[in-house]
Amino acid sequence: MTESEAHIFLGASGEQDDPEELYETQVFSLRQFFLTNTFVPGIVNARLRKMQRIEEAYCLLTGNDYDLTEEMEEGGTDHDFTNVILQTFDRFQALLMQKRLHISRSASIPELTAAVLQTSALYSDYRSQWPDIPQLSETEILLGKNPDDMELRTAIGEAAGKGIVHFAELPQIETPGLLLKESKRLFLLSKKETHGRSV
Repeated sequence: MTESEAHIFLGASGEQDDPEELYETQVFSLRQFFLTNTFVPGIVNARLRKMQRIEEAYCLLTGNDYDLTEEMEEGGTDHDFTNVILQTFDRFQALLMQKRLHISRSASIPELTAAVLQTSALYSDYRSQWPDIPQLSETEILLGKNPDDMELRTAIGEAAGKGIVHFAELPQIETPGLLLKESKRLFLLSKKETHGRSV
């Protein structure tokens, strides 16, 4: 990467711009992106690659050492999920709140990279719990749109009231609604992630 390219990656309008200020602006923008967007694997991976280039540009312009190898290792996937839908949903929400706090407190690309990878690992583990719903077509599902958390929790409660408590029982629900669509969406995202295809 040349110095001119580094200025472009940092969003400089000219070579006189302060790399520190540009870097802080980029980190802020990236934090906002991860706090406000759905964690779709292909999009997250593309943004992580962009973050690497920004860090490389910053290090080139400031003379700092560039090394993201430690941060690029994914976080663990032992999230204590069970086969009970409501327990797993509540556990996921609690862990996600912690991960989002970690993202919001990240002050550098290495810190943000570590936080994003940990959050991605959480999403990946959570998605893998949800079964396919064969009666729903892939074309009916919007992969990048999360449902409202409270509406989803209500749907989980309503299913439990009808005796559908475990993930394996979800395909028994006859009427396609929010819960089945979310199961299909998460299953498809997990499948795409597993096969290494971008969304």
